[in-house]
Amino acid sequence: MDRWKAPVDVVCSNHLMKFKTRQMAKNFFFSCMTACEGAERDRYTNIYIGLEATNQKMVHDEDYYVENPIIFSVSEIDDDNTSRTKKKFKKPISYYDYIFREKFKKRKKLDLEI
Repeated sequence: MDRWKAPVDVVCSNHLMKFKTRQMAKNFFFSCMTACEGAERDRYTNIYIGLEATNQKMVHDEDYYVENPIIFSVSEIDDDNTSRTKKKFKKPISYYDYIFREKFKKRKKLDLEI
């Protein structure tokens, strides 16, 4: 699969944004980058560079050595860059814990259907 058509997760300011394609995320953060200044622009620039430079499933705005950022909420980003908040957490959760729970829910749902 072309890497620009693959889905990608972006953690920005402890908010997980799920994009349908890497290209959508790249375009979104390019517009954010050009519309802001200061620390906010730096954050968006780091994400943009992460999208350009890597093939990772998850890109985030924290320092490169942080492998498992903390998230407070999750949104799915539509084709027109509108956000639908999917979930807000009562307590912060790590990205990998969130992914594990989502996979476990899907698996449990499949087990119940059989």
